[in-house]
Amino acid sequence: MKTGNLTKALYDSLLDRILSGSLKPGDRLPPLRSIALEYELSRSVVNNAISLLAAKGYLKIKERHYIVVTDFLREGTLDVIMDIFTSETAPLRTKLIEDVLAIRKLAELEAIDHIMNQGIDIAPLEALVDNEIAHDDTHQDLDWIIEADMAFHEGLVALSSNMVLSILYRSFRDIERSLIQRFYEKIQDPNQIVISHRKFVEMLRNQQYMEARSLWAYLLEQGRTTIMNDADHS
Repeated sequence: MKTGNLTKALYDSLLDRILSGSLKPGDRLPPLRSIALEYELSRSVVNNAISLLAAKGYLKIKERHYIVVTDFLREGTLDVIMDIFTSETAPLRTKLIEDVLAIRKLAELEAIDHIMNQGIDIAPLEALVDNEIAHDDTHQDLDWIIEADMAFHEGLVALSSNMVLSILYRSFRDIERSLIQRFYEKIQDPNQIVISHRKFVEMLRNQQYMEARSLWAYLLEQGRTTIMNDADHS
């Protein structure tokens, strides 16, 4: 097996133990030499795997090769989010999904508040919903529908004019896509979402900001309920 594959195999093994709680925050890892012997790997492979875990915030390397497991939920990087999402640790994964949906709601309602308070031009959103309507009857491909929906949500957040918020939102894109796919697989008529988008944009255009905000909060909550019901049974 190639060195890169060996490194990934050890990384995945240690990561699984950390995410599952087998290795808890504050636990010390054995010396690198002992890990190498246990897994029958070279020291360089062990060093690479440990370095990757440390770079993501799972481990902290002390002086003299003293390695401790961190509280990765407090000290981890954004990479931890995807690791949890793709893991088999069901309770942690379900909590992550709930938190990602909560962050999405905060970001999108913040964007609506910014539109309301600053009178932001909503032409980009109008163009997105016009595109959805134009393809409503001719494009029933699920991948197209998902991408169009994601573009609408991302377009809304972009109107917040908050650069950091937009970047953070897009950093969850792979997770968002997976969750939106779950949603569309559970609903009967995707066209109803397009209708809701159009109604929302019309409210913004007519400066019915509070009504638009209430509608969007309701739609996000309906989506959250559908996705979490699926997550609880997966």
